[in-house]
Amino acid sequence: MTKYSVSVLPVQRDPVLTYLSSGSGSYTTPEGARYLRVTLQGPGAGGAGSGTSPGAVSAPASDSTFGVYTAVRGQASSGSTGGAGGTASGGLINTNGQKGQGAPDSGGTGSYQYHLGGAGGGAGGGRSRVNAVGDSAVPNSGGGGAGAGSGSVGDPGGGGGEGACIVVLIDNPAASYAYTVGAGSAGGTAGTSGYAGGAGAAGYILVEAFF
Repeated sequence: MTKYSVSVLPVQRDPVLTYLSSGSGSYTTPEGARYLRVTLQGPGAGGAGSGTSPGAVSAPASDSTFGVYTAVRGQASSGSTGGAGGTASGGLINTNGQKGQGAPDSGGTGSYQYHLGGAGGGAGGGRSRVNAVGDSAVPNSGGGGAGAGSGSVGDPGGGGGEGACIVVLIDNPAASYAYTVGAGSAGGTAGTSGYAGGAGAAGYILVEAFF
């Protein structure tokens, strides 16, 4: 009788992908997962308004976090100056957020009439138009909002900064991880005879579980 040796290959499973686009909560690791690859995108800040004495812009209220890992939020624009991008660290891949574009700044009121505002930082950042509100960033891109274009009075606004992006690998993952998807901040309010800046976009978290 002939005997045959049979090698049994391990059962292959497709990775389980979980996309988180808002809020806070707890991620539950799928049973049997050997490691996680997590991409965290921080949120973007809003662009500044235009006109005489526009309102201040606030940075996003929180970063994007997953367990001990953090993707830092973009920073708010101030007047015609673009906001700084978030600084990335702690990941296998670390990508700093892009700075918001600065707008022409006369150093006084009214010298830069009918000009574009600064574009928001990042590929999904908002774009500005002359004599109009700044566009908001593409949802969940982490991009910054555009600064408002100027009209007949006052200077245009600067764009908001993009959030940082990091990619991390987690071996032997825990049963669960707390997370927060940072929300983008609103654009600055319009000044006299001006326009409002565009809103920054929320970030996102993508968790890939491998078996």
